[in-house]
Amino acid sequence: MQLYTFIIPEDIGQVKLMGLAQRMLPQVPFYAVKAAFDKRDVKMNGVRVSRDAQALAGATVQLYLPPQKPREALRVVYQDERVLVVFKPVGVSCEGDEKGGLTIGQLARETLLAPDAPEPLPCHRLDNQTDGLLLLAKDERTQALLMDGFRARQVHKQYQCVVRGTPSPGRAVLEGYLRKDAKRAHVWVTPHPAPGALPIQTGYTVLRGGETARLLIDLY
Repeated sequence: MQLYTFIIPEDIGQVKLMGLAQRMLPQVPFYAVKAAFDKRDVKMNGVRVSRDAQALAGATVQLYLPPQKPREALRVVYQDERVLVVFKPVGVSCEGDEKGGLTIGQLARETLLAPDAPEPLPCHRLDNQTDGLLLLAKDERTQALLMDGFRARQVHKQYQCVVRGTPSPGRAVLEGYLRKDAKRAHVWVTPHPAPGALPIQTGYTVLRGGETARLLIDLY
């Protein structure tokens, strides 16, 4: 059996241990983490736990898994002495939060850089459940310059997603107003101005159709 160990952060919120384990060990396939809990091959502070266990701040967690080839934690798309572009996987956050888990910067330093290298700094965000290209800076000055570029809209970002239904027309720019509650991780979009809401534009193009009216959409 292969042993994976991690310590639960002291500032962890009320979260299930199984979900936290996946966030702390993004290089391990989720099915393997789930199987370990189902077989009770997981210990927290030396006591075997089930998938319903709550994470305890500061506790030591041990997962016993069959030997397997771990999935690639991060794929490097581009790198030089100042920047690093990786393909961020689903389940990894750009910034620390109460749910715990390694951030993209921590994961990049652990898996891609020298042990004494500083932690790379994200220059923009992708949600935890969104994968895609993420630009990180290797120093604060580069991060500041790139973040200024994002704020000035000098960097063009595109997203692809699968949707249910058939958008009509096939290409359009939608306008609305967005209100965000960062503490509750909630976002609202309304067609009319509202207190605290910011105007937004979302352009889309239908790229191709799929099974049962599922389509690939390009967002910009």
